[in-house]
Amino acid sequence: MNKKGFTLIELLSVIVLLAIILVFAVFSYTRYLKLSKDKILKVDINTIEDAALTALTDCEKNPTGEFCTKYPIPDGGSSITILYSDLINNDYVENFKNPYNKDEYCDANSYVVVTRKVTNTLTGSVDDSDLSFTYNTCLRCGGVNSQARFKMGKIMKDNGLDTTEISSCTQLTTSQIDSIK
Repeated sequence: MNKKGFTLIELLSVIVLLAIILVFAVFSYTRYLKLSKDKILKVDINTIEDAALTALTDCEKNPTGEFCTKYPIPDGGSSITILYSDLINNDYVENFKNPYNKDEYCDANSYVVVTRKVTNTLTGSVDDSDLSFTYNTCLRCGGVNSQARFKMGKIMKDNGLDTTEISSCTQLTTSQIDSIK
């Protein structure tokens, strides 16, 4: 008998093997896309924080500008809330697209809370030349129950913010925040 072709079992085996490989490839690609979007959101948050620092550094050099009048450099231990829209309008940062939905932009009412660090913890004094800050950023992208809001809630939860602050930013319910892992 002349065997120059494949049997039906061999062909089915190859098709099943290719299907299994395809399932793993699709799963890996989907995971890669999700991780990329999560990283883009974190980069956008860091960019807003860098823009706030740049703006406050500019205010140290020229405190009479309109932005600096609205957002004076905080004293040690005190905070200011800088609106994302003001950072955009003063060319410190661009308006970001929602990493989870490229058809929409992030909400311009997002904000960053900038707290000036106390330089000398014993006396509570601040070295005026030391512009050291901590940041709590709220970047609102997407609707209330969007993937971006849940990821922002996770970032805020990981940063140790309480449920009230997370809910205020993301508009997630307490039970939704508690379910974030």
